[in-house]
Amino acid sequence: MARKRRSVANSKRKASAEQDPLGKLLKVYRPAVGSCFLVIGLGFIIGVLCVAFAAFLVNNTLVTGIAIALALLFLIGTILYSVINYRQRLEFHKGGLRYTKGRALVEIVWHDIINIQAGRSNAVGYGPLHVLTRSEDAEARDDLLTESFSDSFWDVTIVDVAGQTIYLNQMFMTGVKKPRKFIHNLRNGAGLQAGEVR
Repeated sequence: MARKRRSVANSKRKASAEQDPLGKLLKVYRPAVGSCFLVIGLGFIIGVLCVAFAAFLVNNTLVTGIAIALALLFLIGTILYSVINYRQRLEFHKGGLRYTKGRALVEIVWHDIINIQAGRSNAVGYGPLHVLTRSEDAEARDDLLTESFSDSFWDVTIVDVAGQTIYLNQMFMTGVKKPRKFIHNLRNGAGLQAGEVR
């Protein structure tokens, strides 16, 4: 009986894959949960500091009330931002990409992609000093010092022939373990070289 159930389940999966206009699902990417909680945590800390500053240093009831209201708004904003970003999902299919963000849905066939822009920001720390650099050649390797001591933040923009755009922000890209390989696979699927525009 168990074998029959498995075969039925497999046949249903195959049927759904065949019915999908983009073909078989290969891989799914989502933002890292930790990055969402990090943004919420930072929002909470900033809010608490604002309230503490107003309560203990300014010592004014009106200013403290305004600070509490602003802190709450800021915290709610960071929570909403994190939830919206966590609801992002990028599916790699045999025939193209499907991107969802909340209720928004974008489907792009591989051969319709005309441009893939990949950017990388490096925050290099030299003791208390941090230097931020930006590169649009995301697949290029950095020098040994930058590779060893920097934190890299990636973002990717995918554009198709109809003008549809998929933007994967830095929060989304924290969920991608190997960004260079991810970008290479995107370009390979679309038949594009680094920097090439159709």
